[in-house]
Amino acid sequence: WSTTPRTPSRVPPSSSLILMRLPDQLPVKFNMEHLLLDEPSATSVPLHPPTRAQVLADEAGAREFVRSWQAWEPAEEVEWATRSWAGLGKQDVPVRVTLSGWDRVAEVAGRAGEVALARERFGALVELFPDWPEFRERAAHLWSSWLAMSDDDFARLCLALRWFHVKPSSGLRARAVPIEGLDTKWIASHRGLLQRLLGVSDLGLAEGDRLMRVRFLDGALAPAEGLVDVAVPFGSLALPDGLLVIVVENKETFLALPQTPVGSGAVLVWGSGYTAGVLPELPWVRAARRVLYWGDADADGYAILNALRSRLAADGASVPVVSVAMDVETVQRFLHLAVADPGDTTRVLPHLTDDEERARRFLVASGAKRLEQERVSLEWALAMPEFAAVWGPCASTAE
Repeated sequence: WSTTPRTPSRVPPSSSLILMRLPDQLPVKFNMEHLLLDEPSATSVPLHPPTRAQVLADEAGAREFVRSWQAWEPAEEVEWATRSWAGLGKQDVPVRVTLSGWDRVAEVAGRAGEVALARERFGALVELFPDWPEFRERAAHLWSSWLAMSDDDFARLCLALRWFHVKPSSGLRARAVPIEGLDTKWIASHRGLLQRLLGVSDLGLAEGDRLMRVRFLDGALAPAEGLVDVAVPFGSLALPDGLLVIVVENKETFLALPQTPVGSGAVLVWGSGYTAGVLPELPWVRAARRVLYWGDADADGYAILNALRSRLAADGASVPVVSVAMDVETVQRFLHLAVADPGDTTRVLPHLTDDEERARRFLVASGAKRLEQERVSLEWALAMPEFAAVWGPCASTAE
């Protein structure tokens, strides 16, 4: 480089050299999921070589930049270009570096050791179900969860996945699962990961005391006058056929919805997470005239809705299951109140309607968001056709 500067007033400050990227400053974006699935990659990063003015301002910095990329291995990854500058002649400068393959990106990003462990564990997971491509994809998508586990916990995870796959409806209490180290706390801590990896809505275990909370919106159905809100052992209620069964996810929503007119035949069930998915076990649910389900508009909420329809159909029940406030219009209206969804958004849910599926995809496309039920106003929900037919167009919430 020429070391003869122009007049100082024309020389920009040396801070302009900050754009030049040295080898240890590459902003590479690494994708572990794509690496595990053997998806090809080619990451090209511009190096922002110095301009003539920058060379004149800091010749030593410009030389360091060029020398650092001359030493890069393998040299063929670096693209060079010739610049012709007045007073400096022709100069070869590095303009771009191209990294081929996620392994190479991981190496440059300093994550080669992490990749080695991820590959080892991913291989162990895939080996559990080698003929199940959906499991392979889910395992890759959830890599950060199982990679963060200790070796002992990962070994337990593999044993648990195989056991729950073979016995999807054991009915055992968590304490009774015959795997060493799988106590109640372990299963509670890893339940979500197990369910997402297996693509199921529950693990088929006996949950808690199996209590179910029900409100008799139609007071005539109450077992005693004024006893309209009960918590009873699951399956202990003997109710008539032809009911309108309404299921909601949020407890406050369960308490806030108003009573319905006598003769409506309406009962309200607090779904409480995946409790809704086992409602088809109840004869009066299978024989209902209709089921209205209002859950969280998120990965789990749509999975519960899908499971509810799937299990009713499997039992030969023809009761229609209609969702409320889980449509595109609702999620668009309240999207500003949505939060990040930690659930598995990759599941295939064949029992959703087109509108429900569009709503689910809209939330995913909006940044994997979830719209919790409590974020949707009761006024909005009660005005929806499904609820308006129950409470009327001017329904007011309960005190």
